[in-house]
Amino acid sequence: MKHRLLEIGKDLLIVLLVLVNLVLAIMCLPRKTLTETKWLAGALRPFAGLFGLNEAELTYTLPSSGNTITGAAQPVLISLNTEAGRQSAQYSFDALDELYSQYGSLLAQALESGAALQSSTRAAFNRALLGQSAVFCYPGAVSPEVVGAWLNVRAPSGAAAQWYLLAAEPDGIALYLLGEDCQVLHTGLSSDALTQQLQTVIPDGSSFAIEADGAPYAALDPLSLVSASSAAVHDAAGSNPCDARFISTLATKIGINPYGDARFVDNDGTTSFTETGLSLRVSAQGNILLQIQQEDARFQSASASASDRIEAARSLLSELTGGQYGEARVYLQSYTEQDGEAVCTFGYYLSGIAVQAQEGGIEIRFSGRQITRASVLCRSYSQQTQTAALLPAAQAAACLPKGGTLRLLYAEDASGQLHAGWQLSEGGAA
Repeated sequence: MKHRLLEIGKDLLIVLLVLVNLVLAIMCLPRKTLTETKWLAGALRPFAGLFGLNEAELTYTLPSSGNTITGAAQPVLISLNTEAGRQSAQYSFDALDELYSQYGSLLAQALESGAALQSSTRAAFNRALLGQSAVFCYPGAVSPEVVGAWLNVRAPSGAAAQWYLLAAEPDGIALYLLGEDCQVLHTGLSSDALTQQLQTVIPDGSSFAIEADGAPYAALDPLSLVSASSAAVHDAAGSNPCDARFISTLATKIGINPYGDARFVDNDGTTSFTETGLSLRVSAQGNILLQIQQEDARFQSASASASDRIEAARSLLSELTGGQYGEARVYLQSYTEQDGEAVCTFGYYLSGIAVQAQEGGIEIRFSGRQITRASVLCRSYSQQTQTAALLPAAQAAACLPKGGTLRLLYAEDASGQLHAGWQLSEGGAA
């Protein structure tokens, strides 16, 4: 018996030594490796303090890249508010990425720590916005479950929202979601987690229209963000990357022999491929049309949930385009579903500014788990050295009806040149 206990003790000592060596090995890894490796960040989060980190740092957020779709969408507006003033990022990928890397993990923790979303009001959202807060605006309305999936956390179910607002309140951090309705999530996080981060904010003079004292911004939609200085926006141009090599590579990626009998080129330059239950067309202008007429495991989502469908759409889009967007990114703009059918639409953004293409867009349709149709305008965009001449925001705002939205936009002409200007619309968010 004594011998058996001795052997068990030896085994436990060996296990302990292995664990100690494992911990030491992990501690030797670069900090970036720990925070940006998805499975490792998730595994280490309960033991964050042991590695000299906090849970926010180990809440995985995809690193950004100008040539990839990052989590299907990132915020196109981030604004931080303190007692000293507001700091905001808009119309700049670099500025948006920097603030998102600092505050995205806190958003993830808030989504994960809350029990259930409750109904709230627009007035409560506005009050929270004016207090110590961090607000994120996405290109389109997305559900908290989807945002949580992008941030690698489980979030409570709730209605889709475009605005996600972290607010420091007396009883802790509250997360407000604003879409067609307003919801609030009372999180398990202390307000100190937000207020301490906000101490590094450097006010830049930006403000929302709701904070304006008078004309011309007082007439704008309350959630129109106005900077203290005019945005430095460069001219830009678009091109069609769909040459013969691109098309052959695309056909191969989706399992079609690009050199077989299934290939046909029309007089207008459209290249078509047809096989049983599937067709692929690529026009001379770069419009890609993929149609799937029967069940095909190659083009299915893991489930019929919104997050899995969006991820399947994102993955297929990346495959169809090869990520050849130049300096642009492609973000989810809308997700709608009805009677088992769903539609994902995406749009191009260049330096955080939406691009209005000359023709076509990006739309991927589902029936249940099955993708049935993908229509993609494939474009590559790049900025030029010349700075665009923009009407000052104050003058542009003066042209709007009461409640209108002021939004910077790139419009593409027939030659592929992008022209920056203010989009004047009635109502709506950023």
